[in-house]
Amino acid sequence: MRERSTDGNLSLHCISGTHVTLVAINIQDESSLSDLIGFSIDRLDHASQQVFPLSSRPIQKFLWGDYTCQPAQLYTYTVRMLHGTLSNFTPGNDVSVEIMMEDPREGKHGIYFNRGVAASQKYSERFSQYRQHYLVDKFGRESWREFIKPDNVPNDEAFVWLSRGLEEALLKFIRQAKGPRYKIRASLYELTYAPVLQAFADCVESGADVKIVHHYKETAKAVVKRDKIVTDEDGKIVKEMVPDSTAKAATAAIRRIGIKDAKYTNAWQNHVFIKRKNTAAISHNKFIILLEDEKPVQLWTGSTNFTAGGIFGQSNVGHIVSDESIAATYLTYWEKLCTDPKKARKNSQIPSDPTQMGIDQFIEEQEIINFDDGPIHDASTNVIFSPRSTTDVLQWYADRIGEARSSIHFTAAF
Repeated sequence: MRERSTDGNLSLHCISGTHVTLVAINIQDESSLSDLIGFSIDRLDHASQQVFPLSSRPIQKFLWGDYTCQPAQLYTYTVRMLHGTLSNFTPGNDVSVEIMMEDPREGKHGIYFNRGVAASQKYSERFSQYRQHYLVDKFGRESWREFIKPDNVPNDEAFVWLSRGLEEALLKFIRQAKGPRYKIRASLYELTYAPVLQAFADCVESGADVKIVHHYKETAKAVVKRDKIVTDEDGKIVKEMVPDSTAKAATAAIRRIGIKDAKYTNAWQNHVFIKRKNTAAISHNKFIILLEDEKPVQLWTGSTNFTAGGIFGQSNVGHIVSDESIAATYLTYWEKLCTDPKKARKNSQIPSDPTQMGIDQFIEEQEIINFDDGPIHDASTNVIFSPRSTTDVLQWYADRIGEARSSIHFTAAF
């Protein structure tokens, strides 16, 4: 949500999300800056009719963030110019903006940011009474270190605070697939968080059709028996394919899940999980497609790995898209992934049969965006998949950033 207001000189621009409002201030008349010491910013909560000052001292910035908002709440922000000195100032002109916070449960897009490590200072203050010392081994040296483990905080309060709705939204999304009318098609990288796996298992036991493509990269390693490398009759080293640590962790977590009804044990063990082996690096997808009556209706995507660290520790986002065309686009991509395709050889000819294409060729042939046309001017949602055969998309991103005249907004891990 974006709202503006001005009195001709002082202007206020507020941008709200689900939990944060950015407050941008501008002044047109330079003559009014002579004895300006800063600003005060107050927030009126319409639900409680209480007014909260965002700072106890003059704010000496033109951009301020309010990180204490709640979803689907109506607020009024008032910015007031302060003149004089820090010890003796008087209020001047003010401008107000009324703005509604986003509700991730409504509309086409639902965005859920956790707190994670970005809030580590506040976490340390909030749960300081649960701090304990632990003996840890780091690089072969033992030492005592302080930790506030969320497991030690009663009633899962720390986990709830760190998640800030991310875990709850993810589990709720999965649990929609209840009964034979529903299907789940997912592609995941790290998959060890038991409540998520249990939610998938519960869907299977409800009669829903669940299929999950997950990272399972293997490396050829020499077979060792009795501390000796095994060789064949020609003297060549015998090798076996060994899954990497991410794949092993997922396999172990899957095996730990309990199934209530014995008739679903075979489905869980042999028909739900599809191993993605033919990848040069990692299969880094994190998305779930929900189908109802054979029709893709919703998508879960974002940066969150399905691990305790991904949900509660690292700074991550979950994004629900309630758009059938977007969900269908992801389903087409998933159907290719479930065949465990390789990337095409460099400069190889593109086959006419999509089933014979490398994953990069398939993505680029299916794409509806022409990156040579420059910016996408329509107010639309577009999908760009990887891997790709060229860096054209990265250049397209760079061109858009280079053309920006006011601001750029994006999220990235690296």
